[in-house]
Amino acid sequence: MLAGGSAELRTPLSSVRRQVVTLRRHMAPQRESLVALLRQPPAWLAEAQRDDLAAVVELHTRYVEDLQALHDRLIVTQEELGSHQAETLNRRLYVLSLVTALFLPLSFLTGLLGINVGGIPWAEDPQGFFLVTGMLGALCVVVLGTLKALRWI
Repeated sequence: MLAGGSAELRTPLSSVRRQVVTLRRHMAPQRESLVALLRQPPAWLAEAQRDDLAAVVELHTRYVEDLQALHDRLIVTQEELGSHQAETLNRRLYVLSLVTALFLPLSFLTGLLGINVGGIPWAEDPQGFFLVTGMLGALCVVVLGTLKALRWI
C-alpha cells in the first residue's frame, strides 16, 4: 500500500479480511473446547497425552491470537487505504472548487453580455470586444487575488 498501488489492494484486502474472520470464528470455539478438555481430562487420557494436549492448546491459542492480530492489522490497513483515498478526493475537489470559483463570475458576465437585447455596453464600439475582454481579465485577476488573500491558493 505504501508503494502506491492502493486501488488494486481494496478487493484482495477485503477477501483476506473475510477469510481471517471466518477462520477465527471457526478456531475460537475449538480453543475453548480444548481448554475445557484440558481442565477436566477424561480418566482414560494418559499423562503424556495430557502434556500433548496442553501443547496443542497452547499452539491453538497462539494461532487464534495471531488471527486476531492479523485482523487488527487488516483493519488498520483498510483505514489507511480509506484515508489515502479520501485525501486524494479532497485534493481533486479542492482544485475543482478553485476552477469553479475562478470561472463562475466570468461565465455569468459572458452569459449576461451574450443576450441579444439592446443596451449592451460597447456593442457598437469597434474596441468593445477588447474592453470587455480586458475587464474580464481584470476580474480574473481580482478573483485570483481574493483567493490568494484568503489563503485558498
